[in-house]
Amino acid sequence: MAQERLRPVMVRLPEKLRRELATMASENRRSMNTEIITRLDRSLESEAHMARDARRRTEITNRLEDMEGRLLRDFARLATQVRKALKERGKS
Repeated sequence: MAQERLRPVMVRLPEKLRRELATMASENRRSMNTEIITRLDRSLESEAHMARDARRRTEITNRLEDMEGRLLRDFARLATQVRKALKERGKS
């Protein structure tokens, strides 16, 4: 994390959550403050990644739907051409 000016924020936490954070901070050899900042930062980063992934999935889905439409039109055109060719062959 880049060195930024830290601003105090008063947060009320349920006791169970405060104990869990204290335990995790101790296990990670961090202060409670650093543990909270690290977890909030990771959470926000994760949400940003999920939003980007959702946009990518939408783009891919749209492209696949376009491709499917083109393939279906091409297949229908091909089927028409085959029927015409078979008719012509039958007339000969």
